[in-house]
Amino acid sequence: MRPEILIEKLLKDQLSMEELQELLADLGQEEMDPKYSVILERHFNNLVNGKNGIHLSDNDQLSDEK
Repeated sequence: MRPEILIEKLLKDQLSMEELQELLADLGQEEMDPKYSVILERHFNNLVNGKNGIHLSDNDQLSDEK
């Protein structure tokens, strides 16, 4: 899933300039795309619960529901 890959690379400071531009375009100017909001919320919840943030999985499914 592209949004998860971009967020993971952002958090690891590994984004290329092109990837950063893609991420910023996807986030939107006024409201974050729900895909990114879900990924970031999951990452920070993992951090709060003592886990290491984002872990990508082929079976990982994103939902627009919270």
